[in-house]
Parts: sequence; structure tokens; C-alpha cells
Amino acid sequence: MPYIFALLSVVASILLAFIMGIPIVSEFGLAFFHYEYFILGLVSSIGYYYLIFRRDRSFTKKHLIVGLIIGALSLIIIMTTQYIVLKNMFGNSILTNQYLRIFRMELLLFLLGSIMIPLFVRVGQTKCKRCNKGFFIEDLLYKVKDGYGEETKNLIRLAANKKEAELKSYIKERRITTGYSTRKTNSARSVYLLTCTNCQTQYIASKKHREINDEVSKQTYKVITELDLDQKLTM
Repeated sequence: MPYIFALLSVVASILLAFIMGIPIVSEFGLAFFHYEYFILGLVSSIGYYYLIFRRDRSFTKKHLIVGLIIGALSLIIIMTTQYIVLKNMFGNSILTNQYLRIFRMELLLFLLGSIMIPLFVRVGQTKCKRCNKGFFIEDLLYKVKDGYGEETKNLIRLAANKKEAELKSYIKERRITTGYSTRKTNSARSVYLLTCTNCQTQYIASKKHREINDEVSKQTYKVITELDLDQKLTM
């Protein structure tokens, strides 16, 4: 299924290239705009990345390499078509090595666009210090306005008991009483379940909300407890 989406993205990128009118010809000669190649590269792998992120909610180096290969395939088709068009327009005055030299910046921007989505996502993710390979996927458990200290004690106690059912019941209860929403609410902290994409280590952590007009504090995780259950906690 990911490769079907990848093929659709390649086709979409090629169609977009023709819609954009590449090569662009003005009265002053050829005028190519770098951002177009970046957008084409972005489109060339967006379907593949969308399906992977929807399934895994994270990207690995393998996904990045596959996306680069997909982008390179689109690039070869587009640039070859463009070369043929230019060859027909200007004849033998345009040589292959000259063509590649003129458009080397466009080639790089196209390939950069094809891997920009996983790079952007990974920059915003927290790396797991235990395995030093995976990144944490966050799941919002609930939001807290008051009584954060008591919440912390309860979560640590339930995690230490290693009883998944009791922990789930407590989280569901807190969702009802404190609110469970991705929308902005009048709460001081949010409690998250963090799961490493590589070693599957899980933590319950909190994130303090940035105060209005507060440019000093940042939204950072504070680990409440590490989970050591018989099976991975899912909510």
C-alpha cells in the first residue's frame, strides 16, 4: 500500500510539473524558479510519507531513503522530459553535461523537497535516550489544572503496581473529570504517554503549558514515571 501511494505521488509530481509549464520560457530566454523544484520534490513523496506517518506516526532512516529514491525517480522523469523539450527548441546547442550544470541547484532543491517532511517531523520529536535510535510518539492522556502533585503521586503508585487495568481505569476517570481534548483549555499541564518507536520504552510525562506572553519558559517534558508493564500500554 505505501508504494501505491508513492506511485501516485510520482504521477502527481509529473502532472504538476506540466501544469506549472516547465520549462518556463520568457521573452528574455529561459527563466526557472528554484521554489518550483522544491515544491515538485515535496509532492513527489508526500503520498508515501502520509501513509507511513498515519500508520507509524514517525519516520526512520529507511523511510527517508525510500522517499529520496521516489523523489529521484520523479526527478529523472521530469528532467529527462524537460531536456527533450529544450533539445527540440534549441537543437544541439544544449549538451547533456551543460544542462546538468545549469540546473544543479534545481536538482538539489528537488531532492531536498522529497525528504523535507520526515526531516521536519524528526526535528520536532524527542529522541529516546535509552536506545538512542528511536523517537517518542506522544499520546495525550488528559489535562490538569489543579492538584498536579497529587496526580503525580497516583500515577507513580499505579505504575509501580504494574497493573495495567487499574492504570487505564484511572486515566479514563481523569479524562472525564479533568478534560481530554487537543483544543486549548484553561489548564496548567498536560499528561502524555510517550512510546519509543524503536525499543518501545514507555513513560508517563507531563508538559507545562507556555504562559501567555512568556518568552522564557518552553514546553518541555517532565518524566513522571517509566512504565514496566507486562504489555505495552495503549489508550
